[in-house]
Amino acid sequence: MTDEDKDEKTLNRLLYPNPFEEEGEAPFAVDEEGIPILEEVVQPKPEPPPVPEVEQLSDPKERKALDYDALLSTMRAYLKSQLEADMESILQEVVPEAITAASASLEEALRQELARRLEQRTSEVIDRLLEQQLNSRLFS
Repeated sequence: MTDEDKDEKTLNRLLYPNPFEEEGEAPFAVDEEGIPILEEVVQPKPEPPPVPEVEQLSDPKERKALDYDALLSTMRAYLKSQLEADMESILQEVVPEAITAASASLEEALRQELARRLEQRTSEVIDRLLEQQLNSRLFS
């Protein structure tokens, strides 16, 4: 590390102090510049357990011996994760479309308002100029 790097690092620490340095130890690991390590801050989502398939159990006695509450719980967790994934993909498609549609309608509304005001202002200017010309002809 060069002296310039050390000076920049010191300057960054002065300008952007780590709030955890004053309190003592940070609740998570930080790198040498005081930036929290991502893996320490964000915990990954746990993967849902795989859904056991009933077809795998060929013996009817084994099927009856299954703990159906556990099976239902596992299936609920799997369905919930699937629904969340589906909703996330739907939202990723719908939100940009909604923003685009809202932008288009806002743009159209602004164009209409601008055209209305421009027409109104043009009409006012024409009326004022006609009135000035009429007054100048009458009083000249």
